[in-house]
Amino acid sequence: MTWTLVFAGTTYGLAGFAREQVCTFMCPWPRLQGAIWDPEAFTVNYRDYRGEVRMSAKKAAEARALGEPAGDCVDCGACVAVCPIGIDIRQGPNFACINCGLCVDACDGVMAKLDRPRGLIDYESWENIERGRVGEPRVPRLLRPKTIGLALACVALAGVIAVSFVTKTTAVLSVQHDRDPLSVRLSDGAVRNAYTVKLLNKSSAVQNFKLAISGVDAALAIVGHAAADAIEVEPDGSETLRVTLTMPEPADADVTFEAVDAAGRVVLSAHDRFVNR
Repeated sequence: MTWTLVFAGTTYGLAGFAREQVCTFMCPWPRLQGAIWDPEAFTVNYRDYRGEVRMSAKKAAEARALGEPAGDCVDCGACVAVCPIGIDIRQGPNFACINCGLCVDACDGVMAKLDRPRGLIDYESWENIERGRVGEPRVPRLLRPKTIGLALACVALAGVIAVSFVTKTTAVLSVQHDRDPLSVRLSDGAVRNAYTVKLLNKSSAVQNFKLAISGVDAALAIVGHAAADAIEVEPDGSETLRVTLTMPEPADADVTFEAVDAAGRVVLSAHDRFVNR
């Protein structure tokens, strides 16, 4: 019920009150688009050299009959009406435009009814708009340094994500040494260090691990468990263990805690320090 109210409230707030402010100030796409834009990038643009001077279809037909300049734009406002944030693309590129293309479809529909060529508003590069203004043919340049660089960046990012998915572990072992005291000297001269060991199971199945150590000649003890017991960790759960290491002939040394699976393989490890003080 709580999540239903949260989603209903945010949806009503964003769609009912914030509306176009979401696109202008909250949506990251316009900012990203501004960072990767260049004059050859395909974005929604208005061919002003073809659309101006604006007038009604009837007046435009009369002007053309008299050899006077007349634009294809009839100033119907359809492009502005369909825009989610009310942009008038005829005024030039706008940073808040998300290039949804609704104005393109609306304008093409009007041009079709007026029996005029489509593409008055279109996905086009700024350079091609300028070429069209002077009567030069359009030159689409999809392969250029920026697009190649962005494509390589996307491939690299996809590779990193793929590798992370393939190599991700289904469990995590972490160790934290007790800070106060760092060590305790026993009556027989041995030194004991205490640790908090946490086993995290990120899979959807129960996992069992045995805890082992390497790097030091010390006796391992797990509070509440025998040292040889398998520790069962529930799916999407964790187990926190209090562990002590007792070294008869104490010396500062690096210690590695290992989680061993049912097949006897070391599947997880974490490093810490045995302190003799």
